[in-house]
Amino acid sequence: MTRGYLAVLLLAACCAPARAQQKGQLGLGPLIGYPMAATAKYFLSERDAVDLGAGKSDDVTFHADYVWHGWKVLPQPSRGPLALTLAAGPRVELQTHADFGIRTMAGLSYWPKLKRAAEFFIELGPTFRLTNGERVRVDGGVGFRLYFTP
Repeated sequence: MTRGYLAVLLLAACCAPARAQQKGQLGLGPLIGYPMAATAKYFLSERDAVDLGAGKSDDVTFHADYVWHGWKVLPQPSRGPLALTLAAGPRVELQTHADFGIRTMAGLSYWPKLKRAAEFFIELGPTFRLTNGERVRVDGGVGFRLYFTP
């Protein structure tokens, strides 16, 4: 998994610099937490994005979240924009039997003023598991993404 993260980061670093938070922006990077994952976030508009992840918890996991960014909800630091994020979407965990759930995340997304468009984020929230018994599990972690225009 580590080689995959490095390949994604090298690909992103080789691309031309991009302005952040615009329609068509694609960011790639790691999520460190539960689950550990490689993530890709694509902005549909300045406020709306889709976040895809593939990783490992106890088993292989996949998620696809719609993410809303509240840029005007929090006081803004002078060194870059900060957003409250709310996200929801399906999560699949492949075990002996496939486990399906709905992920709901709340978090913060910070975009420091750097030469390269980058996002640092933290997210946490319950995943409502709909198969293999009704259970609630907490997912979350910290990570970063580097952005480029595809």
